[in-house]
Amino acid sequence: MLKQTMPPELKRWLVARFPRLSRNNRLRYRWSDLTEKAYQAVYDNRHEEHALGRIINLRNVVRSIAAEKIQGDLAEFGCFQGFSLMWIIHLCSRFHLRDRRIFGFDGFVGLPEDDGQFHKGQFSDTSFDLCLQNALSTPGASPRLLKNVHVGRHLFEEKKEILEFLRTRESRAFSLVHIDCDIGSACDSI
Repeated sequence: MLKQTMPPELKRWLVARFPRLSRNNRLRYRWSDLTEKAYQAVYDNRHEEHALGRIINLRNVVRSIAAEKIQGDLAEFGCFQGFSLMWIIHLCSRFHLRDRRIFGFDGFVGLPEDDGQFHKGQFSDTSFDLCLQNALSTPGASPRLLKNVHVGRHLFEEKKEILEFLRTRESRAFSLVHIDCDIGSACDSI
C-alpha cells in the first residue's frame, strides 16, 4: 500500500508507527495518531497525508457535534470500502452519539468517467458486501450504534431512490454529510 518511491527510512517509520496499514476491516490509525505531529510526519506522502488529514477533520467535526449537542444523523457519499464510514462509526461511539443513524452511499461500480487524475473504473475494487462488513465490524463500535448503520447501493444521481431509502429509515435531518466524491460530475449530482 505504501508507495515504492517513498524513502526507505520514512517507510520504516510509517510501518512502525502505523502497524495497522490495511484497507480492510481496520481503522488504520490509533486514537493517539490523530495529532498534528503524526500529520506532519506523513505530510509529504500524498496518500497518507490525505487519509490521516481526513480522519483528523472528521474527529474534529464529530467532537463538535457532540459538544454542541447538534441533532441529526450522519452520512457519507462515496464510501468505497468503508474506511471513512468506519471512522464515523468509531467516532460516534467514542463521543457517545450512539442514538444516531449512520448512512453510507456508493454505487460500488467505480468511477463512471475520467476526470483529472482519476480514471474511469477506478475504485471498482469494492462491493456493497465488503463495505457493509467493514462498517459492521468497526473496532470499538457500540452495538447499539451498529444497529443504526445503513449502507445504500445507489448512484448519486438516483436522488429519488436515496430519499426513499432515508425516508424508510426515518431519517429527516443531518448533523454531518461527508461528500467523498472524486470527480466533478458526482459532486454535481449530490
